[in-house]
Amino acid sequence: HNTYPTLAEKEKGLTAQIIEDTRWTRCDVKATSLLANILLIDEALSAGYQTSILARNNVITEGSAANVFIVSKENVVKTPPLNNWCLPGITQELVIGLVKQQGWSFAETEFSVDELVQAKEVWITSTTKEIFPVTQVNNTVINNGIMGDYCRIINNYYQELVHQ
Repeated sequence: HNTYPTLAEKEKGLTAQIIEDTRWTRCDVKATSLLANILLIDEALSAGYQTSILARNNVITEGSAANVFIVSKENVVKTPPLNNWCLPGITQELVIGLVKQQGWSFAETEFSVDELVQAKEVWITSTTKEIFPVTQVNNTVINNGIMGDYCRIINNYYQELVHQ
């Protein structure tokens, strides 16, 4: 049975390692073998992190099995544009809708590894992880190591939407 992460787990957030995205260039094709993704997350796990965030030429693409969102220093919520590097997520679509409903500044745009590391908040979204804050990227602590306000608000709306 599928257990969703608890609020307590989300409050702590995940630690993530930035890993160079070495997968073949048609990541938008959901093959039955997501082996490359598994190998990339395995690399992060063996280094002591809980997940990985992938970058290609210093630009963030996605999580190893998730989409990535940041809240920039200027309070803009950003997620990478859907292209052949990024597998569109159902949860990601829902989250984009919720962010827009809040009237927050939002951009589907590329952002660099530096911008991610310097962001106010980092979240990953997936069906199993839902909306999960990342509170450490490599050696950098994000938002004092706890879930941020933006993430908490979106997570609350998401829970109402999905688990009513």
